[in-house]
Amino acid sequence: MRPIRTQGTHLAAGGMARWLAGLAALTLVFSAAVPEPVDSRPRASKSRGLKASKGRGAKRPPVVREVELPPQPAPEDMPPLPERRTAQPPVEWPRTTAPLGPEPPPETWPPEEVREALAQCRRMLGESRFEFKDLPPIRKGVCGTPAPIALKYINQVPRVELRPAATMSCPLADALERWMTEVVQPRAKELLHATVIRVVNLAAYDCRPRYNNPSARMSYHAFAEAIDIAEFVTAKGEHINVLAHWGAGDERAQFLRDIHDGGCKVFGTVLGPEANEAHRNHFHVDMAKRRRTAFCE
Repeated sequence: MRPIRTQGTHLAAGGMARWLAGLAALTLVFSAAVPEPVDSRPRASKSRGLKASKGRGAKRPPVVREVELPPQPAPEDMPPLPERRTAQPPVEWPRTTAPLGPEPPPETWPPEEVREALAQCRRMLGESRFEFKDLPPIRKGVCGTPAPIALKYINQVPRVELRPAATMSCPLADALERWMTEVVQPRAKELLHATVIRVVNLAAYDCRPRYNNPSARMSYHAFAEAIDIAEFVTAKGEHINVLAHWGAGDERAQFLRDIHDGGCKVFGTVLGPEANEAHRNHFHVDMAKRRRTAFCE
């Protein structure tokens, strides 16, 4: 074997050390110049990796997002504020002196309406069926009739007096004559064995509301189309009084009830003692126009 030269070996070891030190310095310079690689995995993968690295109970860090606000307008570009309105006084509606509701009727009847009503009276009453007096037209507000009469007698056989004479319209006088002929006299002959010669008139024309109640409708008395009858007098002098004999339970009561019911075939309304307290002493009959049947109580 060849002998080892120790001096050369030491020189070689020293050169290697210097070479390694230079290599380490170059590595540090290179690592500083090259950036750290970026993790390109999706966020979900990162979060899973983060959770896996930190443990199952670790909280996810909050995500901060930046919101870009719109640019604010310059003061000169801002629209003006609306004007502030002050309270206005209430509007006062124009006042009128005209009355509310329909126009009031004329103070007098038109001449043509009076002539027509008089002609109707002559056709209805004839020349000899009644004894009456023509009265001037009645107009009092909504009350009245253009051709009233004061009826004194119904000239049938026997002759029937209205006491006192009753102010009424001609249609009511015609209906009374029918009632007397078709109902009253036949029942008087059968039940009372006599004929009726007088009718006691309690009230006829009267400008008033029903039952004198200001809030009620106008009564047919206000139009001369109603009459209240309190008593019938026979040729024998017997007085059949509505108040006294309606509930008597004899032939007089039967007579009153029969002629009350018979009147429902002639008049529009028939009221008697069983209607109410106001009619306990008389019959009320009027010419109300009904669509079907008369109103009877």
